[in-house]
Amino acid sequence: MALAMAVTVTIPFAGCARRTFDVKVVEAVPPDEIGPAISTGRLSVRFAPMWDEDWQLATLDANAAMAGVLPVRSEIENTSGETVRLKKVRIVALDGHGRAWKQIDVKNARKRIEKFYGVRLRNREGDREYRADFEANALDVRSDLPAGSRRQGLLYFEMPSDVRRQVPVTIVAADERR
Repeated sequence: MALAMAVTVTIPFAGCARRTFDVKVVEAVPPDEIGPAISTGRLSVRFAPMWDEDWQLATLDANAAMAGVLPVRSEIENTSGETVRLKKVRIVALDGHGRAWKQIDVKNARKRIEKFYGVRLRNREGDREYRADFEANALDVRSDLPAGSRRQGLLYFEMPSDVRRQVPVTIVAADERR
């Protein structure tokens, strides 16, 4: 009887010993694998919406699109001779109906995915690792981009509630320097 009680007590907590999601850090790829370069004045940008469910599951350990989040593999290159303040660069996703999809930060993307999957119990260390890896995948658009340098990473867009499958999306970047 004591053995049965011990097994019953430990099994419910066995699932708490792992990471919230087993996110893989995305390695940089050759720019041409992302897509064609588009010049926006001082910047050259490349975007590739990651609709592939297999890629999302292998990389994010979640179907982000079902959670209303579209991850977009992105690269930004500073082609000018001066530093560019990326905070002044506006990036928007537009669907076939002309609706603009809101760009969301890493924290909001992560929270939407967690909410969709009903995440409530967490292992502190596993959750810390998961958050760090999720953050490592994001394209840093908060800090300045020095002249001649480039960055790759994921941008996240909040999908309209009526869209949960692949639709034509155009990603547009505008340098709003002033």
